[in-house]
Amino acid sequence: GSPAVSRMQAELEALDVLPLTTADEAPLLTRMRIELCADLLTMPSHDDVCGDIRLLRFLRGYAHSVHEACAAYRAMLHTRRQHDVERIRAQVLAQPLVAEEMPHGALIAPLYPMQ
Repeated sequence: GSPAVSRMQAELEALDVLPLTTADEAPLLTRMRIELCADLLTMPSHDDVCGDIRLLRFLRGYAHSVHEACAAYRAMLHTRRQHDVERIRAQVLAQPLVAEEMPHGALIAPLYPMQ
């Protein structure tokens, strides 16, 4: 692999895993990070897309099969690129969130601070 991928793999191996993981999941999550590191380098580093919680959701969703979870995660990244989700995300985040303008905004506002 490239030097950037090798560097990232070394950094990923050294990271602590989330406290949400079980003892069995921690090494699997690390394996996912390593297997996906080239893919992760091509994406903006938004935790909601590339963070451990997202990876853990895929790992659990595919019965702890690292291979299947990584394949599904790559398919998700492909779909995001295909539909230009990063551009859409930037447009959404550029606008202020106003509770009154959102469906059920009054219910959401106390849980998620908005303008």
